Amino acid sequence: MTNKILTAISPALTVTALAADTLTYDDLTRRLHDPRAVALLPADGERSAQFSSRDRASVYDAATGFYQNWGANEDADGALRTEGDELVLAEMSGPGCIWRIWSADPRDGHVKIHLDGQPRPAVDLPFKDYFTGSVAPFNRPELVYEAARGKNNYTPIPFQKSCKITAAPGWGRFYLINYTQFPANTQVPTFSMSLSAAAAAALDEADRALAARGQEPGQRSSGRQRITNDRLLPSGVTKEVLTVEGPVVTPDGQRGATAITALTVRVKDLPADATARATVLRELCLQITWDDDASPSVWAPLGDFFGVAPFAGKFQSLMSGQRADGEFYAYWFMPFARRAKIEIVNDSAVARAVAVSVVCAPLARPEQYGRFHAKWHRDVLPQSDLSRTLDWPLLVTRGRGRYVGAQLHVWNGRIGWWGEGDEKFFIDGEQFPSTFGTGSEDYFGYAWCDWNLFDRALHGQNAAQRDNAGHTSLHRWQLADNVPFHTSFDGSIEKYFANRRPALYAATVYWYLAAGGDDPFKPLLVSERLGYWRDAVAADCDVLDAASMEAKQHTGGRLGVLMTDEYASKLGLSAGRELCLWTEARAGDTLTLKVHSMWYWRQAGKFRLLANCVTGSGMGRVQFRWNGEPVGAPVDLASPAAAEIQVDLGAREIKPGLHLLQIEMLGGNDAADRHAFALDSIRFAPAE
Repeated sequence: MTNKILTAISPALTVTALAADTLTYDDLTRRLHDPRAVALLPADGERSAQFSSRDRASVYDAATGFYQNWGANEDADGALRTEGDELVLAEMSGPGCIWRIWSADPRDGHVKIHLDGQPRPAVDLPFKDYFTGSVAPFNRPELVYEAARGKNNYTPIPFQKSCKITAAPGWGRFYLINYTQFPANTQVPTFSMSLSAAAAAALDEADRALAARGQEPGQRSSGRQRITNDRLLPSGVTKEVLTVEGPVVTPDGQRGATAITALTVRVKDLPADATARATVLRELCLQITWDDDASPSVWAPLGDFFGVAPFAGKFQSLMSGQRADGEFYAYWFMPFARRAKIEIVNDSAVARAVAVSVVCAPLARPEQYGRFHAKWHRDVLPQSDLSRTLDWPLLVTRGRGRYVGAQLHVWNGRIGWWGEGDEKFFIDGEQFPSTFGTGSEDYFGYAWCDWNLFDRALHGQNAAQRDNAGHTSLHRWQLADNVPFHTSFDGSIEKYFANRRPALYAATVYWYLAAGGDDPFKPLLVSERLGYWRDAVAADCDVLDAASMEAKQHTGGRLGVLMTDEYASKLGLSAGRELCLWTEARAGDTLTLKVHSMWYWRQAGKFRLLANCVTGSGMGRVQFRWNGEPVGAPVDLASPAAAEIQVDLGAREIKPGLHLLQIEMLGGNDAADRHAFALDSIRFAPAE
């Protein structure tokens, strides 16, 4: 079906003050909620970066060309340097603007923001008061808030010449600071806690706009048109549901282009059952092709494109979501010169009734804009640098454009945290990433592996299960804090655990790209989109990592976590794992671990307990107990060679709920009076 946009009778849609030499505070706050800004191609000299408390042990060794300690994870209190008794958290030159400040644990120590060489700091507050919402102007609830224990502040803080952020003792732990540096000739106001009436009104407007998520954001043109088409999509075919054609003619007689400003899709008769619904939303795919391109720039399973991964609930963010009545919506700004072809792929066994609607408007100066791209993938961009094997690629592309966000779907087949994934963005061929985060939950704006759902305008968690097992769905839209690139973008998030753990990632990545840029993603078959986690569950779902077990008590010795990345060759173990390590224990000392029965156990049953332990010099003899009863015979783990062994603790009747695993240190076979014990995991094998 082809629909031509008729001659417009109003001015073409334009973006004011986005590439201007002078930016007011109103111009800056509008970037928080106007999706047109991110569609503009970056100006020369425009760059974004992030300061964080990341572990400074991660470095690039120019002599060898390798990344050292790339998985270092002491991310709580890293800083640029120490000056007197204060830490310097960030230092940047202007003109620029801070868009986002995040923390997991802000405390009473003051954090000061020094701007433009002024004698007094522009901001001088206890770090926690950046996020409480009790101190003006950090008191707009859509800009300053807590989300699943993560503290977020999206108040723009512009500066003309310089910005330096320092922290006094007791400031807390963990921080992220995202900012943009504008071209050198840009004029911006210097932030003050005492906002002018106009600046306060601009913040109020941004707060209202972010609260109105689910409604089309940004200014509207009177030349807008809505085009709708209902189609019955036969099984197994790609069906063109809409072709929107331009260009239009503006009132001054100039040939213009067009932009899609809203896209909605309704799938009729979606199943009520969560598993069946998840299957349908992965069988249906959305793809959009701009102008005469040979391949689509948008391709994703239908649910994932709108941020609804398998088993995710309905939510409403600023840029996309699913309304209470089931309608999916997206408000990404999508410019094109001549035509946009919107298609739905139906890989299900039955026909599906789908209604697609778009809102379009004429567009002035299309050469300023990039093409909108959105692609879903899982493990299709393997990491080629062996010293960066932890980095799971989100997007690797060449050209000019902006990275504007991602939706991440995680399947975690075990209880425990699936992440500890720092985001790392290499821009324009950087040897070291200018964005280097502190954890996957931190990137998405929450903290401490919290599995509580949250729904904010610019980020959310709309699927998660207790103890982080099963399906998790996260999204973050980077509008004001987008990442511009001029020649290349290499963005990844750390994936500590291999697919066999099992921990499986799939992502939909959103970015803008100038014509001729590189889009590395190709559509994937339905077999790659459906139920891939079932095979992983069958392979390894009966294993509980010891490092994820909570210690109830230990009567002596020291308890910690041993990362096998650093000791893999010494211990003869594979990298990417964590061990529960108990050291300096004497005979008679006990260690008690809490074991929560796996979330997917439907009923009680008889299971054989298999403990995966480590042998080596200095290890002791131990006796295992399950809920207070001895299981198996005493085990001597002392050995000249380090190795992993499996200890059979016998069969037990296991009921859902909390259990206690106790390890008693019996001593050793040498003269030492202190001994160690290392546990990798407990496997629950059906007794049959």
